[in-house]
Parts: sequence; C-alpha cells; structure tokens
Amino acid sequence: MTIAWQREEAEKRIGELLDAAINYGPQEIEDAHGVFKIVFEKRKATLQELFSEPGPLSEDDA
Repeated sequence: MTIAWQREEAEKRIGELLDAAINYGPQEIEDAHGVFKIVFEKRKATLQELFSEPGPLSEDDA
C-alpha cells in the first residue's frame, strides 16, 4: 500500500514514514518538483550469519 506524503509532513514524521515503508511497502513524498520514492530493502544475511544459526534436525540426527 503506497501512501503519498507531503514533503513537510514527511520531514516532521520521518520515523513513521520509514516504518510505513517497512510495514506497508513503498512510500511516496510529493514535492513541488516531483516525487521521492522511499523503498525498504531487507539486508541479505551473509553466509557466516546463515551458518551460525542451528538448523532443523531430522529424526535420524536425534
């Protein structure tokens, strides 16, 4: 759900704007000269992070 914010309001409520991008998808900030698009992209885990967490065990492993 994209929400169109006015620039002045977005500047005052930056935290809410960023949270909305995380929770609801891309947000747009309307300016007199155009539109800013705010998109949140989740950081991908490194291989070290992936292998540092325990994985599921099958019945044979128990």
